[in-house]
Amino acid sequence: MRSLLAVGPQDRGMLVAVLAHVAAGMLPATTLTTVCQIGMDSFTRPGCTSGLCMLLASLLQHDSAADSIVQFLRQPSCFELLLQIMKDPPPLSSPVTQVHVTMADQQGGSAAWIAREGSHDGIVSLALAVLPRLKSAQAERMVRSIWELQDRLHPSQLSPSGQVVLASLIYDSVCVSPAMTVPSLIQPKAVSILAQAIRLRPLKKILAWPTEMGGGSGAVASLVRQTVSTLYLPVMHSTADLETFSASISQGHLVTSLVAAMDVLSPESLAAPLGLLARILLLPDESHMDQFIACGPLTHPTLLALVEHAQHPSATIEQVAAMELSLETTAVGDLVAILSHVARVAGTRYYGAVLESGIISRLGGLLASKIPDLRAKMCNLIGNLCKHGNQFYPLLATHDRIIPELCLRLRDFDSSVRKFAGFALGNAGFHDSSLYPRLEGR
Repeated sequence: MRSLLAVGPQDRGMLVAVLAHVAAGMLPATTLTTVCQIGMDSFTRPGCTSGLCMLLASLLQHDSAADSIVQFLRQPSCFELLLQIMKDPPPLSSPVTQVHVTMADQQGGSAAWIAREGSHDGIVSLALAVLPRLKSAQAERMVRSIWELQDRLHPSQLSPSGQVVLASLIYDSVCVSPAMTVPSLIQPKAVSILAQAIRLRPLKKILAWPTEMGGGSGAVASLVRQTVSTLYLPVMHSTADLETFSASISQGHLVTSLVAAMDVLSPESLAAPLGLLARILLLPDESHMDQFIACGPLTHPTLLALVEHAQHPSATIEQVAAMELSLETTAVGDLVAILSHVARVAGTRYYGAVLESGIISRLGGLLASKIPDLRAKMCNLIGNLCKHGNQFYPLLATHDRIIPELCLRLRDFDSSVRKFAGFALGNAGFHDSSLYPRLEGR
């Protein structure tokens, strides 16, 4: 370890990057823990800071080294330096730290690329690893530093994997100190920063990054999921000012960002954005609905693929049990809930857009879903679509499944399904008599 200080800055950065990626399992724990004895000035040397932070973060994942490193970082002088590094880290000696190494394995060796290292990758990784191990006073100071860091960071300072780590770090910081962070989280600046992280342009850049270097579809899905998880927290926090949060969502164009993200997400990755959209649309500001419908998500190919995957007409009992817990089922349930809420609250304002999208015809098969919750939500949706007018009556008259399935649902074993089926059929015959022949089985 001490030999790192004797080499040039660029070589030192490469050596530390290699150590950070191969430390686990490659060197004895007694050797690895000697990093705690490196002079503190080494952390501020160009080319060394981020790599050493990454190495410490890696070691914190292993019980044999974690206790020593935690004690080391809790020391007042070490902790103050860590906060200082988060505030003003030394630059990397090179904008890209990328090393080709051969790591030994049982087959004799395999080539691997060390991922591109952003100037702040190691710092956010170390903060994520150490935050849950700090005592309350130090944890609160660390949380403040994390939020100051988030305000200053530019995406170019993090690799794709570093951006995912930062999203996890922000989430953990809110969980560690909600009383301190939630009031900041609901403000326009914080919501805008989080919304920018999941906008289409930066997500496309991460998608294009090689998977072996921390990018690709998996990194995109992880970043969206972790960012959305953070934005969920104000809704779950009983003392959050939801009116301020709602205004911040509008200013930050969060709804637009969530819908646009569908371009780079797979169907099974839509659970997070659709879940958050379902909660946002429940907020009192109806402009969120306007933004949602204006974005045209109801005809998006990824959303339609999700609806198609959710039909499962011949699933076994075991498959049904798995489906009830699946992300796809959650996502489809949230989609139906969104449409039902829009139809119930906004009257006939969006009936035309929903009809033109063709989404109701595609969702009709959910009335026969093996999952009771989806059957109930679909019955409720039909009832709300018929609540304010007869615009959907022609569709119900020509669709070969909706009315017959609604009638069958009156005898469903699930009481919620029966209740909402009655609600739907009552509204289907309320505004005029055009559906009476179908309701009578003719």
